[in-house]
Amino acid sequence: MKTGYDGASFPNLGYFMVRLRMSMINMEIMVATAAIILVVTLTAPPVAHGDEWPAPTIREKFSHPRTYFVRVLPGKSFGDPM
Repeated sequence: MKTGYDGASFPNLGYFMVRLRMSMINMEIMVATAAIILVVTLTAPPVAHGDEWPAPTIREKFSHPRTYFVRVLPGKSFGDPM
């Protein structure tokens, strides 16, 4: 009387077991990679900061004898007319 698997009823079972093990290993690698990325992104200090531009200000520049001047008025976007 034989006990155990003799390979006669499922001849390709070894192939499928190898494929199943390889897919399990690939899944373990993907989970480990995702965990590492999650840990790095949550523990790393923020490098990029949000925009912290100074508020627009009016600038004036006078000529040397102070007879003429130029006043720059910032608009709401690039190319706004005055």
